[in-house]
Amino acid sequence: MKVEKSYYRTRTVHRTLPGNTEDPSNSILSCGFLHRPNGPHENKNILFSYYGGLYVISGSGVYIDGETGKEYPVTPGCVVQRMPGKRHHSLIHRGEDWLEFYFCASARVFETLVELGLATDAPVFFVGESMDIFCRLVAYLQLFEQTDNSRSPELLIEFQRLLCHLNSYSLASDADRWKQRVSEVLERNLRVGLPLSEIAKQCGMGYEALRKQFRRVFGCSLEQYRIQLRTNAAKSMILDRDLPLKEIADELGYCDTYAFCKQFKRQVGVSPGKFKSDRTER
Repeated sequence: MKVEKSYYRTRTVHRTLPGNTEDPSNSILSCGFLHRPNGPHENKNILFSYYGGLYVISGSGVYIDGETGKEYPVTPGCVVQRMPGKRHHSLIHRGEDWLEFYFCASARVFETLVELGLATDAPVFFVGESMDIFCRLVAYLQLFEQTDNSRSPELLIEFQRLLCHLNSYSLASDADRWKQRVSEVLERNLRVGLPLSEIAKQCGMGYEALRKQFRRVFGCSLEQYRIQLRTNAAKSMILDRDLPLKEIADELGYCDTYAFCKQFKRQVGVSPGKFKSDRTER
């Protein structure tokens, strides 16, 4: 996975939950990018009182359980978890340009998610190199930067969402992960005129490979599925956001309102205006 070089720098945000300042294991909230160029870099006998997780973007190394001595190889696409109260060691290999996104939070919250089966307590698990995950992590950091410390409890909810999201990748089958990733890419790229080759590029595949696998998994063509997503988005804009047809057409990339209405009627069976009036009368 290639990310812009501008991300290859340390950029962190720290928040503290109010009312828990005397207990760091339940008051910390932190996240950000950590860049360590040109390994090796080694940390020995580390012990966290809080939960610390990280997603590896580039570089490789080893995580070593401080109690059992078991070694876990770490590569891009891995999530490494520094368990509260458990010693561990970590090593970044020589010559590696290491970039991680880390996220720290309350030990108690992490332990509750594990008890509920929503998170794993595995020291290392693989979720894959995913631009979707990367974009979610960037958005997570930006939310931290924009949220005042007085509103930090809201960020604790976002941490839970993030950890559950990462675990959903590890619990799903390879086919499910692929399907989820492709769906997310398509939902972010609904505009008419965007080349399907660009969609394939964002999915990390060649166009022909994506086209064939997509039909096998989804049972329809890539373009048919994208048109359906676009139609669903248009319905939401009409009913939930009450946008003018011209604004909807512009947002979805149609050349004009006529082209939008024509395709909408082809998919839905009625014009956008009739669709809205039918739903309003109910």
